[in-house]
Amino acid sequence: MAAAVIAQAQPIYTTAEFRSQLVAATFEDAGVNPTPQSSAALDSVAVILKRNPEQHRYEVHGHTCPDAGTADASARSSVQRVEAMVKYLRSNGVPTANITTVINPPSGITAAGCTRDRRVEIMLVETRQVEVKPEPIAIPEPSEAPEPEPIAPPVGAALAAAHDAITALAAEQGKQAVAIYMAGDEPKGVQGVHKIMGGELARVISGSESYLAVDRTEIILEQLAKEHTYQRSGAVDDDQIKALGQQLGVQYLCISDINPVGKRYYLDTRLVDVVTAEIKRSVTETSALKDAEDMSRIARSIALELIEPEATRKARLLKKKIRRYTAIGLDILGAGAIAYGIIENNNVVKYKDETAMEPESWRAAERRNIAYSVGGSLLATGITLHILF
Repeated sequence: MAAAVIAQAQPIYTTAEFRSQLVAATFEDAGVNPTPQSSAALDSVAVILKRNPEQHRYEVHGHTCPDAGTADASARSSVQRVEAMVKYLRSNGVPTANITTVINPPSGITAAGCTRDRRVEIMLVETRQVEVKPEPIAIPEPSEAPEPEPIAPPVGAALAAAHDAITALAAEQGKQAVAIYMAGDEPKGVQGVHKIMGGELARVISGSESYLAVDRTEIILEQLAKEHTYQRSGAVDDDQIKALGQQLGVQYLCISDINPVGKRYYLDTRLVDVVTAEIKRSVTETSALKDAEDMSRIARSIALELIEPEATRKARLLKKKIRRYTAIGLDILGAGAIAYGIIENNNVVKYKDETAMEPESWRAAERRNIAYSVGGSLLATGITLHILF
């Protein structure tokens, strides 16, 4: 009795479009001028724009704020920023017919923390032929026939496009490339935190002299899902880190994980070398993540700690320690001065009804007033240092 084995049918091909984000530019407040960091990134993208412009298409994506009260103004600003980006593409030799503009609806972030309306993304759209594997065919074969070797799936088109874009930008700027990966499931109580923090981490890291960072969370998740190795924790092992680094064309993987702890959130962010899978720098923080501004602030703080040189980091921590102990010292001195003022105030009360002791009462009142004034100033300075630093 012959056993059935599986044979691959002849492959067929179809055309498909693939999009990869070249740059996400942010703008100053309500204006149409990109931030200095975005301007630098746009200049670097020009190298890719000039490469085979007739064979590629580009999409310029604008975003609007969800607040109904400012929806019209937000839409106008988005259109103006998109037009500014289209003008930039044209000035770099991209044919008009190759540019498509898109104004996206609100992403669901609350109006109080809406930041995506100040963001314009330039996407590279490539049309490729991709292989479509038909259903395998069962062919009768002798039972002793060996099973065919499984065929490893090719690296996804999105990964290939991301690799080329990152490699070109990093080479142009002379920097080491970093892929941002927001691991795990996004906490339910902080909608949009992965998008906001991923973007802010990439922006701040790219503003350094040594690193160029891009948010590649979605592409990494797609690749892990394809390998059937994605876990709810979002963890990646050493072999996956090395493979992702090679496929994305980066030297480092920035992995950030957010977990709820009581009413706050614990953030664990690591900068991992993709060659050795060793952690170069690790930063942990706790935050309420109450709005988009708070999310952006904590992301900037984490990014700066990840990329700053060790000597700079030590100097910053030393200054922070000095300021803290200075504030504590001022608080103690201020409290002591006020305590002395209270003692002198008791003397004022004690002597004010005695005619013979009236001069002493006046002197006690002067000492009390000076003590209150000095103590209050010292306490206010100490408290200010605590708040600011």
